[in-house]
Amino acid sequence: MPAHAPDGDFYVSPVYLAGSTVTGDPARQPLLGQGFHLHHDELWNVYVASPEQHIRLGYLPEGEDCVLWKIAVHSDPFGPPR
Repeated sequence: MPAHAPDGDFYVSPVYLAGSTVTGDPARQPLLGQGFHLHHDELWNVYVASPEQHIRLGYLPEGEDCVLWKIAVHSDPFGPPR
């Protein structure tokens, strides 16, 4: 880890080296193509849910822990995840 991490925004040129500009875009596109529904919260964390609401995935770069992706599967759309 560097002794001093710079503050502020970083700009990468050429832009394609920076990767996707849309949160979790490459991973969620196949899911959206299968009918998953897209949601986001006030921090712009992204969530997708299966049409039956039995599978939920979250891309959470602004989450409280260090987990980037969270996946929940359940038999009851209102039940606790397994």
